[in-house]
Amino acid sequence: IHGVLGRSEQKVAWPRWLPVAVFAVLRAFNDHLGGRFGRREFAPAIKEIISTWQGVCDIDVQIQPEVKKLVSKDSRLSMCVNEIVKEAVSNAVRHGDARTAQVSLRIADDGVLDLRVANDGREPKLGGRRGLGGELFDELTVDWSLDFDSATDQTILSARLPFSTAQA
Repeated sequence: IHGVLGRSEQKVAWPRWLPVAVFAVLRAFNDHLGGRFGRREFAPAIKEIISTWQGVCDIDVQIQPEVKKLVSKDSRLSMCVNEIVKEAVSNAVRHGDARTAQVSLRIADDGVLDLRVANDGREPKLGGRRGLGGELFDELTVDWSLDFDSATDQTILSARLPFSTAQA
């Protein structure tokens, strides 16, 4: 939902997974608040995720200072990274009983960030019914994948997010 609200200034179509009436109400509420709903500073938002899962899943975040600065300057990119990390960790714990997760973010190409969330949870059932998380990832990323690395016994979410090179 934050993903929907964080883009209120743009002319975007409502996400297929969200009923039109709900989308309209959320957009109106966000506009009433001046577009502030869903906007969070990047570093505190990541710290909140770590704090939320403390004692359940230990989360290690590795982001180079220049990448953190880039993401912090772009509120939409910050929101996207935050929502993807929240969803990835939540799914790792709920569906895979993960106890640890490693988050990394790096500049991959001109205008693309690579976000990787690896966890020690059970191997996911791939090819089954897609949930809201998959639709969220489709909306927020250039592309994404969920794989299991049997050599390291890790489930790995990889997502590529676009960013404005003018911000870099």
